[in-house]
Amino acid sequence: MTFRRFAPAIILMTWCAGLASGQILGNGVSCQVGSAAPSNIRVEGYAELVADIVLVCNGGTALTASSGSAVATATSPNAIPQMSVTVNFATAVTSRILGTGGLSEAVLLVDDPGNTALTTYGAGLPISVCPTPTATVWQSDASPGCQEWVGNIGGHSNVPVLSTRGRTNRTPGYNAFPGVVSGSTVTFNGVPMLPPGAGEESRIFRITNVRVNASALASDSLGTIAATVFETGVQASFIYPSGGATVTTAYAVSHLYSSLQDPSDASVLVAPAISQTAGAGLSKAATVLGYLRFLEGIANTFRTRVDPRLNGSGQSATAEQDIPGAIYNSESGFTPYVGTKPQYIGGNTTHIPGLADSGTRVKAVFHNIPLGTMIYVGTESGAKTSSGMKARMVSSPHAGERASLVAPTVTVGGVGFVALVPSGGSATATWEGMNAPHQDQPGNHFDIPVAVYAATGAASQGTVTVDMSYAPTISDVLPSQFMPEFATGQAQSYPIGLQSHVGTPARAVTARDMVAAPVPSSLILILCGLGALLLFAAGRKVAAR
Repeated sequence: MTFRRFAPAIILMTWCAGLASGQILGNGVSCQVGSAAPSNIRVEGYAELVADIVLVCNGGTALTASSGSAVATATSPNAIPQMSVTVNFATAVTSRILGTGGLSEAVLLVDDPGNTALTTYGAGLPISVCPTPTATVWQSDASPGCQEWVGNIGGHSNVPVLSTRGRTNRTPGYNAFPGVVSGSTVTFNGVPMLPPGAGEESRIFRITNVRVNASALASDSLGTIAATVFETGVQASFIYPSGGATVTTAYAVSHLYSSLQDPSDASVLVAPAISQTAGAGLSKAATVLGYLRFLEGIANTFRTRVDPRLNGSGQSATAEQDIPGAIYNSESGFTPYVGTKPQYIGGNTTHIPGLADSGTRVKAVFHNIPLGTMIYVGTESGAKTSSGMKARMVSSPHAGERASLVAPTVTVGGVGFVALVPSGGSATATWEGMNAPHQDQPGNHFDIPVAVYAATGAASQGTVTVDMSYAPTISDVLPSQFMPEFATGQAQSYPIGLQSHVGTPARAVTARDMVAAPVPSSLILILCGLGALLLFAAGRKVAAR
């Protein structure tokens, strides 16, 4: 497999005295910048999740809680300096927009709140979202941004608090700061930079839920991530070093492969064709042409909406993926919860931050369907599934979850089919992957049966084409309005020849034609003739008596 391109990141950090990854801040704080294991993202993807970016800081001179009860300000000795972190990519940031001004689902977490695997003070706190993330820094009491101070809570000394009453406060500070997206950048405002102090717990800043447009990356291009840090609203006097540190966040690989398989599903179908003979009328049943095979190139690129370990089918709209840094192998990212309550951003209660709209979907678009020809597709992959994944048909590429599942209308050979309804000679079918194994193996695929019913005269040496791709594409729904979403122009096309000679005029074919073969008119005449002879013989016997 060839890695076509990758998205490394460059982190630039500035303080009053300047800093860089692994270097010393002006206050003696030493920070290392890195990322989790780089994500394998799809080059067709318009909104692909990249790996978390993590800043780990140690040392420095710790601030202490105020000894008085006077109202604190941003210049108080126990006020925690604020910084803004800007992340810049070589392609557009496409995280879901949740509020005005580009407020998005991307979020910066302080000290991994809710991570039960850690025993630190910050990890034991619930998520607390900064309510004014578009404010860069503290301006005044009337425009406080998300200013925090140093206080004492229980047995924990010198920790972030919210009240302006210094050490008498008992409310922990905010630990989740939503990002503001603008083009290829996302900025996190008002982030408190409390020096951890010598020998104390590390301060962790984790950037997660960042999605990018991988389809726009040129071949072999580099995606860069730059984070610029400000102190208390005043930009540092210089940046050091000028080049920053490189962090790889993702590898973009062409993941979707497709083919048209023969009726045995054992090999690729070569030059498929449906042929009708002159004067034969309607065929007795639809011809099972073969299977539409959708194949992932590497592991874990077919994903359920949420981790199937949290919800059997992986289709839940409420499953909690709320452990910072956990690998869920789903289309969704980090979903902030406190108990069973999702934590929303910007007052938007329609979308839970980080939650995708569906699992991985694929579609087949049939073109040039002639009058009198019907295309039937399977409503699920059934036994033609590998690695435990099942594909179920949904009503459209961007339909909502669960309620959009399509039930079969006819059955052939124990397999459920549904007839596609052409519009302008084209018809679309969409399927979604469900029950995906958590640890997927390369080569996972699902195969969808396809059948064709062609009436005599339906076409004259015509060719139906089928385009196979991920779904939905930007042609199906507006950009960033559905997660995941994919670029147009990525489909692979296959021809299906229809050979039909002059005979009975074509007519619309119904589902009844699929399951019940019509009785030939010649047979009807023979049966009628035999009935007449029997009636005549019976009448002769009666007359003889």
